[in-house]
Amino acid sequence: VNGRQGGFVALKCGFTDVEWFKRVNGDLLGYKDLGHRRALVVSDGTMYISRLKEGDGGVYVCFKHDTQIKEFEVVLAAKPKIVVSPSDVEVAPGSTVHLPCESTGDPTPTVEWRVGRFTLRDLPVVPDNYTLDDIENYAGDRYLVTESGHLYIRDVIPQQSGLYVCLFTND
Repeated sequence: VNGRQGGFVALKCGFTDVEWFKRVNGDLLGYKDLGHRRALVVSDGTMYISRLKEGDGGVYVCFKHDTQIKEFEVVLAAKPKIVVSPSDVEVAPGSTVHLPCESTGDPTPTVEWRVGRFTLRDLPVVPDNYTLDDIENYAGDRYLVTESGHLYIRDVIPQQSGLYVCLFTND
């Protein structure tokens, strides 16, 4: 069952009067023993876990009268988290601007760059191991983005000044 941090999952056992456990290091722990104040088992045996956190991922098992009925693996997607963000820079016209921006998340996030109200679309993506010389000698567009999300603006002109924002999504 796929979930997203901050969201919820519904684990449907299919029977009433069941008990729920989570496998932790080979042991089965009752969901109440895990301190799950965010877990609720309803009358049809479905367990809802709300406000999912990183530690909520794993294998959950429902039992009826000491017999295992179903097993569910909860896999959590992690929202993007920016780990490197751009800062203010001043550059001379004609030079190359480097605006670093990186994030983590699962699935791997994709980056979108905006300047003012406009989204920079269809930017060429270059490998992270490109050097500044590679960037400056790139044939084509002035704007380039690396695989990890860094933005380069080559041969910058004063009209390109503004507030640049990086946004990451992983839907």
